[in-house]
Amino acid sequence: KTNIIAYWLLSFVNWTCINFIFSFITEILSNPSAYNQPMDQVPDLIGRIGMYAEICAIIQGLLMGVIIDTLGRKIPLIFGQIEAAVAIAAIPLFTQVYPWFFICRCLISLGTVIAVNMPFLPDYVDKGSIGLANSYGQVIMSSALIFSSTGLYQISAQISDAH
Repeated sequence: KTNIIAYWLLSFVNWTCINFIFSFITEILSNPSAYNQPMDQVPDLIGRIGMYAEICAIIQGLLMGVIIDTLGRKIPLIFGQIEAAVAIAAIPLFTQVYPWFFICRCLISLGTVIAVNMPFLPDYVDKGSIGLANSYGQVIMSSALIFSSTGLYQISAQISDAH
């Protein structure tokens, strides 16, 4: 029972990180005290950097089977979550899109894709309860998106009020 709760907590954290990528990046890239990119260039930057980050994630996906077979699931999972957390924390430390924001964005994708693609649920629930456990997981995911969106909008409002 503790394992399934830990799995759902991991899902919550992971989806919060993913929502951070999609919700707050425009604010950070266009903010004059951060990356200070012209607003008309931000969508192109987000798209291009996102494309390269997903290419990295696809390549990682091709290698994950070998990595999991070699190291097990726990080490890559913990490393991926730490990697994503450090990359998110590092984004405000830099002001150059290339290479720093690009590196952080790729590291966030690489860290979060591990938890999204790793099959844990069948290990922790009975075969007849996988659907129910998956539906609980979807509620957790939705809660994480709502929680992170609300938090990110509050942070954005604070930043806007400071300027």
